[in-house]
Amino acid sequence: MRPPQPLPDDLAGHPFTVRAAEAAGISRKRLQASDLVAPSRGLRVPANREIDLAEYAAAVLATTPDGWISHVSAAQLYGLWLPARLVTPGRLDVCRDTRRWEPRRRGVRGHTARITGAEIGELDGVRIVTRPRCWFDLLPMLRREEAVIIGDQLVRMPRPRIEDRAHPWAESADLEQILALNEWRPGVVLGREALGLIRRGSDSPMETRLRLAIIGAGLAEPELQLRLDPDDPYSPEADLGYRAYRIALDYEGSHHLSREQQSRDIARDETWTRARWRHLRCDVADARTGFRRVIETLRGLIPPVADAAVGA
Repeated sequence: MRPPQPLPDDLAGHPFTVRAAEAAGISRKRLQASDLVAPSRGLRVPANREIDLAEYAAAVLATTPDGWISHVSAAQLYGLWLPARLVTPGRLDVCRDTRRWEPRRRGVRGHTARITGAEIGELDGVRIVTRPRCWFDLLPMLRREEAVIIGDQLVRMPRPRIEDRAHPWAESADLEQILALNEWRPGVVLGREALGLIRRGSDSPMETRLRLAIIGAGLAEPELQLRLDPDDPYSPEADLGYRAYRIALDYEGSHHLSREQQSRDIARDETWTRARWRHLRCDVADARTGFRRVIETLRGLIPPVADAAVGA
């Protein structure tokens, strides 16, 4: 068989609409060739190729010009953490105003919402809810801990040396404003509860989980990103800790398994020890038990939160 005729450069290698192909003079027969797949009506994507979500979203929105990307798909495009149970491969969340029908097409999970212009933005040319609104849209699907994890991710301060941004994705005030704009909608009660627990300083979901486990056990809330010497930017920094009790805590993720990182961790631990601090390390095994070992250790080192407040 003769290979299919090459597509124009602006259509080749990524999703496109049938309308765009016809405008470029592509025949219906060419659109039915084996190198293309029709995921839903009016769309074509390259066969046997992993499709970029942003490119697919742009193609789908070209068929729904009054829509925008929302919910789980918006979180994926923004690179936000998500519970695995919410992610459905090949499913795109598209939303429209409540005065229109929800989008209906294969591979699309349609939604409708009343939304202000300030809650919709753009990402790489794709119309999408803002990050704070994305957090709000997800709330009816989340547990409290999960809502706090995503909130922590939004307000965390990026690290300029390893990230291409210098400012947080959102402020707590932005999340508070979203809740105020949508105070009669599902998820607002959980949102308010989560907002009271969201903190700047958690660099990973596990750090958030560790902090919430400590607070939930009735212990004083730890300081985040605690530096041994606050005046020295090169001083060792712990994920969490208590300066008053000279206790530092670190969650060791999978990246700590490399030989280079282990060497750095050994040097870090020795620095805390020489300064006469108690340095506690935990990992995924502790997370599976709700950090029970860490909490029991802390109970013997610091007073319960009520006693600590009285002592202050």
